[in-house]
Amino acid sequence: MDAQVHKPKPSTHLTDVKIAEILTLHYNGHSQRNTAKVMHHSKMAVHHAFDNYDLDTFVTQNPRFHGPRNMTKHEDRYILHAAKQFNDVPLKDISKIVNISVSRSTVFHRNHEASYD
Repeated sequence: MDAQVHKPKPSTHLTDVKIAEILTLHYNGHSQRNTAKVMHHSKMAVHHAFDNYDLDTFVTQNPRFHGPRNMTKHEDRYILHAAKQFNDVPLKDISKIVNISVSRSTVFHRNHEASYD
């Protein structure tokens, strides 16, 4: 019995570095089967990387959305001021205090952006 049996990692997500390594191995002439064995991932994961990414135009996965905000800068400052003033109050209550239609997660993100965690 072979002591070096290859078992792919169950349901792991490929990082950008792993995808780049897979594409580099493919560029250097390795087969999908050999690449899967070297990278310790399933052949399907390697096949998915080949199909969806190109080494020459490789861009990281899931670029962040940088669309316009729904709130004004004044409302952002107001939320931050309230969060500093009521720092012992839960975020869900701060969103009610400011009297602006804003979610708890928005208050959290504004505090995080300003490093008021």
